[in-house]
Amino acid sequence: MNKIAAIIIKYSKNKKFNLKKIHSIQQQVDKIFIIDNSPKEACYRKNKKIDYFFLGENYGIAYAQNFGIFQALKNFYTHCILVDQDTSFEKNYIKQAIKIYKTNKNITAIAPNLFDQNKKIELGLVKRFFLFKKNINSLYEKKKNIVNILKKTTSITYITETMSSGTIIKLKDISTVGFMNDDLFLDWVDFEWCWRLRKYKKFIVGLSEIFAFHHLGSSKIKFLFKIYHTHSLLRYCYILRNGIALSLYSSSAPISWKINIFVNTVRYFLGSIILNKFNQNQVVILLKALKEGFLCRGGKIKI
Repeated sequence: MNKIAAIIIKYSKNKKFNLKKIHSIQQQVDKIFIIDNSPKEACYRKNKKIDYFFLGENYGIAYAQNFGIFQALKNFYTHCILVDQDTSFEKNYIKQAIKIYKTNKNITAIAPNLFDQNKKIELGLVKRFFLFKKNINSLYEKKKNIVNILKKTTSITYITETMSSGTIIKLKDISTVGFMNDDLFLDWVDFEWCWRLRKYKKFIVGLSEIFAFHHLGSSKIKFLFKIYHTHSLLRYCYILRNGIALSLYSSSAPISWKINIFVNTVRYFLGSIILNKFNQNQVVILLKALKEGFLCRGGKIKI
């Protein structure tokens, strides 16, 4: 019998924590573990279904996810779903997703299609082919409200990587694939784990017609008729450092993927400077992050 735990990673400088944000997943799981990376302990009404763990400081998303996965393993849950604090889900997502495991014993992870509520667009499922990356989109019509879904099915796509929020993991495979890489601290954690999963001949499946709703990026900006996500300077540092480090030193990604990641990380560096109009001191900080990547240094970045 399946026992499913949700692992919700919280980070906020505010002590308040609104449990309404997790109602979309609460009725779909047996237990919720909230792992709090915030500097201040959250205040909320206790719930028997929820266990709250305050870490005392920000140890990074990978460490917090590993902490939650360990709690799920220790309490004999069969599956866990990783959830960011700002992600919501369709009503029967987990019920439909769990059925997919019966189709192939080597499926370790299942992910929904993500709808970015900042850009109001479908992000699609990711498949890499040699030097290229393809996003497979499905069923939202352009310029339609996100509730206008054309159909409801559970067709599956074997994918190469996905963002962590909404991903369901078969916990018995953690002993083979391993935990999240906490040296990465923040960005690229989910992708690196997915590549490692494939290295061990395990699969990750995307459900193109089942959606989770997520806020990607801290804000957005329009440049040359296109909308881009923007982040804090510190977030850019993690993206750049880890992108360079993985492109040079990852043992899980094929060489063609690593070339693609390296080129795109350099482009991302240039684009971040243009979009955010970073000053000279900020550009120096970003260059130092790139240097840390070339030297394969991990952990928390201080700026």
